[in-house]
Amino acid sequence: MTYTLDQDLVDGNGKVIYPRGFTFNPLDYVSFPGGLLVIDGDDPSQIKWFRQTPYATNHKVRLLLAGGYAFQLTEQLKRSVFYLVDEIAERLQLAAAPSLVIQKNNMLQVREFFVPQERTTEENDASR
Repeated sequence: MTYTLDQDLVDGNGKVIYPRGFTFNPLDYVSFPGGLLVIDGDDPSQIKWFRQTPYATNHKVRLLLAGGYAFQLTEQLKRSVFYLVDEIAERLQLAAAPSLVIQKNNMLQVREFFVPQERTTEENDASR
């Protein structure tokens, strides 16, 4: 979870506080309470799964969408919903949804969940 400054960080007077190239772990200085939960809002199975988890009522956990529409899910779930941006997905090396990102000391832990796809009525009829 290290970050390297790509430019000098200066104070209000132009004095360099941290030089370009300075590397640090932000989690040594700040905490990341609650974590992030990433789901695909286009997948009804993942929305149903989310509703059945303790994360659904824990508003310290930020809900991020890898797909779907935040406005609709905000209304549907009665909570804030944000979009997962590519920069965060790449930085956290997210490969699947749903994924939970939580802080463990000065590191982030990513946990992926398997959510079986629910079969539609048509799929159930076709398999008989």
